[in-house]
Order: sequence, then C-alpha cells, then structure tokens
Amino acid sequence: MAVLAMLLWSTSFPISEVLLMRWDALSLAAVRLGGGALMLTLMGWGIRNR
Repeated sequence: MAVLAMLLWSTSFPISEVLLMRWDALSLAAVRLGGGALMLTLMGWGIRNR
C-alpha cells in the first residue's frame, strides 16, 4: 500500500504540470481533493464490509 501511495504521489507532478496548462489551479485542486475523498471513502467502505 505504501509503495502504491509513493508511486501515485510521484507521478502526480508531471501530470499536474500538463493539466495546469489547460485548467486553472483552483479547479485542479478541487478535482484532486475530490478524487482523494472518493478514494478514502471507497477504501473505508471496502474495509468495513470485509
């Protein structure tokens, strides 16, 4: 799990640079926070329903 988290974190820098050419910073931050919240919700739901 920790390795996956590090890989996702490290690959977000080049992707963010490309997205900032097309999106404004506030929209990009909102989408990233929303995606993180969705992932945490799904992970919590999956762990609880084991």
